[in-house]
Amino acid sequence: MWRLFATGFVIGLSVLAAGTISGARRQRRDKQAENYRAEVADATPVEEGVMTPAQRVHGALYTSRNYPERMSTLIGGETIAELARRSKENVLGIDALPGMGPLREQETPEHFFASLARESDAVVRGRAVKKTSQITVDGYFLFTDYELRVSEVFKDNPLAPILAGSTITVTRPGGKIALHGVVIRVTDHYFYPLPMNGNEVVLFLKFVPVTGAYQPAGDSHSFEMLDSSVRALNGDGVPTDLTSLQTILKAIRTTAN
Repeated sequence: MWRLFATGFVIGLSVLAAGTISGARRQRRDKQAENYRAEVADATPVEEGVMTPAQRVHGALYTSRNYPERMSTLIGGETIAELARRSKENVLGIDALPGMGPLREQETPEHFFASLARESDAVVRGRAVKKTSQITVDGYFLFTDYELRVSEVFKDNPLAPILAGSTITVTRPGGKIALHGVVIRVTDHYFYPLPMNGNEVVLFLKFVPVTGAYQPAGDSHSFEMLDSSVRALNGDGVPTDLTSLQTILKAIRTTAN
């Protein structure tokens, strides 16, 4: 009788343990599926080798040749497609981390923004209304083309004048795609994504004549407009005391022309 009871007890514990493990695995799968649904919602579905002519031009701007210091340790020599094919996870986040930038002396808003404007072909204020991410032409990085609805032009581009109310394409490194059932998100901490939450941005831009689009003039040249201040869209912040949104906009309007 005792042996029968002991045997039944052991079997019962085994069934309970198996049920607990099975339940934990099911919860993990459910959590992964929920995370995937949330991430894939704003990821761009892509196919290997399928790009528009404009994307091929923009995808050549952000290759490993242009970003050797970040790319060398980014993904261990594997292309984005190779990562997607071998991944056991359905969501991958990759960070391209900035190094220590040069220290800058404290600057007035006028001096700071005048310096950025001199390096730029155009300076605009606007709102990102659409984005499309893609793999770079060498396969090792992502970039994103944003459609930016312009609300104000601080510095115009004489080669391709920009009108307030028009839409321009702004291409930036980093992005999020869905490939082979895997969502891959690459965050470039020199160039944070443009906000898609309705907030406006101020961008200091370089012209891409082949496509008529624009790219950042540098890694300290993009700002998100908040309620009363700005947020620099890079990992270094703003090297000056910028506390008032109106003061900042006045400084840009004064110095950008």
